[in-house]
Amino acid sequence: MPILEVHKFGGSSVATPESILKIRRILVERYRRFPSPDGCPMAVVVSAMGKTTDGLINLIELARSKQDYSAAFDKLCRVQMVVVEELVPQENRDKVRQVVNGFFTELRTLLQGISTIEEASDRTRARIMSFGERMSAYIISEVMKVEIPGADFLDARPLVRTEGSYLSGIVDFNETDRNIQNHFASNPNKFYIVTGFISTLLGSSGVSETTLLGRGGSDYSASIFGAALRAKLIVIWTDVDGVMTADPRMLGDKVVRVPNLSFEEAMELSFFGAKVIYAPTMGPAIKYQIPLHIKSTFLPEGSGTIVGKGPFKDGNVIRGITSISNISLLLLEGSGMVGATGIAARLFGALTRHKINVILITQASSEHSICVAVEAGPAVTAQKAVQEEFENDIRRGLIDGVTLTTGCAIIAIVGDGMVETPGVMGRVTSALGKQMVNIMCVAQGSSERNISIVVRSEDEKRTLNVIHDVFFGPKGRTLHIFLMGLGHVGCSLLRRLADTAARLQKQLGLVVELNGLADHRKMLFDLKRGIAFDAAAARLESEGETAEPLQFSQKLAATDFGHSVLVDCTAMEDAAQAYKAALSHNITVLTCNPRSAECSFAAHQELVQLSASVAAPSYHCRFLVSPVLPVIQTIKDVLNSGNKVLRITAVFTDPVCNVFRRVSAAKPLSSAAAEVASSLPKTVAGAVFDTRETACRMLVLARVCGKQCEPSSVTAETFDVQLGSPKLDQAVEQRRKGAEQKGKVLRLVGQYDAVSERLTVGLQELEPSHPCASSLECTAVVILTDRSELPIVMQAPGEGPEDVAAALLADLCGIAGAV
Repeated sequence: MPILEVHKFGGSSVATPESILKIRRILVERYRRFPSPDGCPMAVVVSAMGKTTDGLINLIELARSKQDYSAAFDKLCRVQMVVVEELVPQENRDKVRQVVNGFFTELRTLLQGISTIEEASDRTRARIMSFGERMSAYIISEVMKVEIPGADFLDARPLVRTEGSYLSGIVDFNETDRNIQNHFASNPNKFYIVTGFISTLLGSSGVSETTLLGRGGSDYSASIFGAALRAKLIVIWTDVDGVMTADPRMLGDKVVRVPNLSFEEAMELSFFGAKVIYAPTMGPAIKYQIPLHIKSTFLPEGSGTIVGKGPFKDGNVIRGITSISNISLLLLEGSGMVGATGIAARLFGALTRHKINVILITQASSEHSICVAVEAGPAVTAQKAVQEEFENDIRRGLIDGVTLTTGCAIIAIVGDGMVETPGVMGRVTSALGKQMVNIMCVAQGSSERNISIVVRSEDEKRTLNVIHDVFFGPKGRTLHIFLMGLGHVGCSLLRRLADTAARLQKQLGLVVELNGLADHRKMLFDLKRGIAFDAAAARLESEGETAEPLQFSQKLAATDFGHSVLVDCTAMEDAAQAYKAALSHNITVLTCNPRSAECSFAAHQELVQLSASVAAPSYHCRFLVSPVLPVIQTIKDVLNSGNKVLRITAVFTDPVCNVFRRVSAAKPLSSAAAEVASSLPKTVAGAVFDTRETACRMLVLARVCGKQCEPSSVTAETFDVQLGSPKLDQAVEQRRKGAEQKGKVLRLVGQYDAVSERLTVGLQELEPSHPCASSLECTAVVILTDRSELPIVMQAPGEGPEDVAAALLADLCGIAGAV
């Protein structure tokens, strides 16, 4: 019976006795699907157990540097022997122990030799690194005999022939196919457990020497055996259920499984860093059109990913996004390159002589420059090699030089669906532009199934997030909220979000997710699943870590979501640093904290400039004046139209303003203050005479008008006495009577006079008809311009926490629309 399936199990799948029992159950179930007296329908390729290969490399380095490697050696041996002791039947255990101890003895001898000469050649390294697969395959074959008597160990080295390097050999497929076919034809009933990763070459002395197929070569081994045996299916068992749309280690739970991939798509993804598939694996499978099934050992019932002859049509333009980190760019440019022949050949020849692999190439149509991407390790060597090649041209001024840019990453977008599909690149560049991610270099193959872009390393994760959201995110937009402050406004906002989240998603296509939360004591982040709005306060209390508000914004700045908003509902005084940390990482700031305005003018300007540097306004501070009235926008409109603001007079709903609204002949100041204080939280009830918030609001208005003013520029009347002071009652009553005798009323007013450049907050006598004279708790702003004698008047009723929360939610929807 011909081999129908070749199965390969990676290191994580054979790492422990428990995982080996899992693969035994999987293989027995698959084996029993093909009952036949004509031979075994399956072959199995295995990797070394767990981190054994890494452990062997570590032993080589310890021995080479004459360090004590006994503890590391014993640990590696224990990993193998635990499986023997737990899973090999008692009657076979002594024999298996003897064979495995033989491996240990041979390995120890080689390590002693390395330690003696303090050198490890590639030939010796390959031999030592082969022990992982040899021990793993032998032990697992003995474990399998419990269920499948025909199970046997097969060392692939005599069968798989290579040429060239010891550590990454080039397979001689003609001889290898012949060897495998002859061996299996001679042993048709064997259920072989085959060593992956290892092979041999015929040395100069005529003796076969151990070689390797490169790290990840066990997948390659499975494909080599599958192709040689003309299998119907190659199954790669790993620790994830198939190929994902992106690396879960980078994007977490937002990645989704790709059900099907064409061979070409898989090749592109594997070359550009996708860890699930080893790139050379594709070659033998493609030659004989053998599908690959990527499945999870730990979720065998999962669907996995089928890699086969495409294209597959399922509505997705792209299949996946992957990246290569730690890349450097080499730029060769100069006017002498235009029209000159052989420039590219010389460039690549210089790199080839130093065995430097080129990952990506772009050339300007003007022929003025060529840019190549190389790995970071040999980047300096590459630069020197190219400089030497073009030394005469540089000296003659024909070439400007060779520029090396380090700290880059390549992001590859792969999919057969991009072929002849317009607008894919536009969607990518538009999304990245809005997030201020600079694209340093772009390359697209003529097949159109790969677009590769180069970005700074610090932008790698953000770029992956943004592009993934564009092509695989929820239908609509996702806004990631990070909320500071759980006072009246913060709690009101959470309630509104909980009540409206479903409607926002249904009607506006907007998904609002709370990923971070902080008060003045603690902070909590949940970047993977988000924080339920109605459970936010409770989770912060029970799970939050002790932190300062600035620590919250710094941790927020390290996140890499596509569209994030920092919402400040605190009364934090030094908020500018927190805002700067967020804005510097293209995170929008939405603040209703008036005391955030108490920063220096230089700090304020820096926030404005950071906001102006992104595609959409990212510093939303209109709430510092009024959550309802468009005061700031109105002033901007006046100035943008070429007019001037001469004076602004305003009263607000700050506690101190409301106190003076209530003062009358029958109600002295102390009584009015007590009434206002009773309606405030206990934490701020004692601050009813604090004029700082009113001063902050006026500071904002003056800065919007263009005045370069500091907090000290505001002349504010103070009422720094104990609540209920008779002296203060008497003083205010005298001023109230004085105003009353003139037919006026006494109010606490903020005023900015652009002519005198005075900025004041204090008690003023106003005509009863003046918009700011109302006894109702409201915000009133009067703006006098040079355009008309009639002022611009804006008024709004009392602005409580619910009003502010409602306005915050409206702005969040507006921000989502902008992105």
